[in-house]
Amino acid sequence: MDNNDLNNEEQIKPPVAFFLMPVDILKGVHEELSEILGPETASLVIYNCGVRSGKNIVNDMDISFPDIETLSTILPELWLQLGIGVFSIEILDKEHVHIVCEDSNEAQALGYTGERSCNLTCGFLAGMFSTIFERKYKCSENSCTSCGESQCIFDLVLDE
Repeated sequence: MDNNDLNNEEQIKPPVAFFLMPVDILKGVHEELSEILGPETASLVIYNCGVRSGKNIVNDMDISFPDIETLSTILPELWLQLGIGVFSIEILDKEHVHIVCEDSNEAQALGYTGERSCNLTCGFLAGMFSTIFERKYKCSENSCTSCGESQCIFDLVLDE
């Protein structure tokens, strides 16, 4: 093997690796961080971890869409395959996206908390959309099954 072969091999991107684990680990992470950092800081840390993960998934899987309509049909299938949950997307415009999740794994893991608790999912969505559209989005959860509501509802808006 000569130096050119080595340089080409070094440029090959490894496949995206996934591992299976019970969703209960999410509950443990939430509880441990809340105990150590306090609930507000823990929520922010978990949200920021989600942002990084969302960005990394888009970059590592080289996700792109030719148009918004394609994104709104294909992205929910990807989320289902990743095991995140069953989502539907309503893209109001490039500045506002409305997402409904019928079965958030994060909310299921946490159970009834009495508050909106899908911080990792919010961050993940913000990271994905920020990377896909190359603009900074923030995400808020406006309904959560952890509050006893029927579904988790997320709204993404530009944060520029």
